[in-house]
Amino acid sequence: MENFDNHFKSIIDKFGQPAGGGAVDPAMVETYRDRVPVALTAFWTTYGLGFWREGYFQLCDPRRYRPIAKFVFSEDADFPAQRTHIYGFSAFGRLLAWNETHRLVRVDLLDHSVRCVNYFKPKPNISPNIPILTSLFGADDEADDALDADGEPMFRRAVKTYGPLAMGQIYAPRLNPALGGAMSLDNFRPAAALEAMSLAAQSGPFVLKDVLARPPHVTRQIG
Repeated sequence: MENFDNHFKSIIDKFGQPAGGGAVDPAMVETYRDRVPVALTAFWTTYGLGFWREGYFQLCDPRRYRPIAKFVFSEDADFPAQRTHIYGFSAFGRLLAWNETHRLVRVDLLDHSVRCVNYFKPKPNISPNIPILTSLFGADDEADDALDADGEPMFRRAVKTYGPLAMGQIYAPRLNPALGGAMSLDNFRPAAALEAMSLAAQSGPFVLKDVLARPPHVTRQIG
């Protein structure tokens, strides 16, 4: 197996060990062996699951979130749910998933968009471990904070108002912004991630965005 010690050390030095999730079920690792990059199964085995920075990002069991993948992707020709595995999510329900063909996929449950840079600009000569390691090291990406209607980030205010998230929770909208809900702190509250994500995912449809284009634009509907 490739040695990821230096990469993992950089991630753990930055965030600490994932909290609240514990060791992984060995059956989970076996389920996804050869379906996700070895860097991810190695990280699971070494550090387990859990959250970083008071729930800003959570590393999750993809088996638990299979229903969300089904709601978002269904039988999409390029991103079928059975080949797209959710392995993490942000405090506001922005998902990280691995597609067995097109690699790293990002899903925003607030605006019902799907992004996949490698789909539009494939880099087959780059190891699939690189986007996994990059996604983990970038788990505090400012872009994963939700902005209110005035363009102000909400995560720190949500923690102050509602308290830190527990494992398996997100700050979920009472009414999804895609359905007309306000992008304001009082429209969000801590909720069980699986249930809240299910509601958001079922209120689709989702669209595929080309974020490399200038300007970025929607290319088609997912599913």
